[in-house]
Amino acid sequence: MVEVRQTYQQALKTVKRARKKVQKRGEKYIDYWIGRLEFGIGYLEMIFAVRQASIAETNGKPAEANHHAKIALEFACRALASYANVAQDRSDLGSIAVMNEYVHRPLKAKISEMNQ
Repeated sequence: MVEVRQTYQQALKTVKRARKKVQKRGEKYIDYWIGRLEFGIGYLEMIFAVRQASIAETNGKPAEANHHAKIALEFACRALASYANVAQDRSDLGSIAVMNEYVHRPLKAKISEMNQ
């Protein structure tokens, strides 16, 4: 997963460099891919943080689990915001809605449960 994240980060750097050179009419296209890559990186970071939270919870470290779960939620929020900022069609909106329903909400619920 580390290699995948690094590949996404390198692609994002490349696309951001291209953004400086693109003509005005191509900016929206480049911005779309910047947002999608930022989403992908955030999603991968969120998965890593959820895994860390799960390991901590399994090892009986509730404070550490809560900490990593909150980090995961922050990555999920940023990823969703990046995607939402560049959403262009119903497919994009559907993907955001699915992630909200099956990732964002359950993470919030788990954190709430951990805090009780």
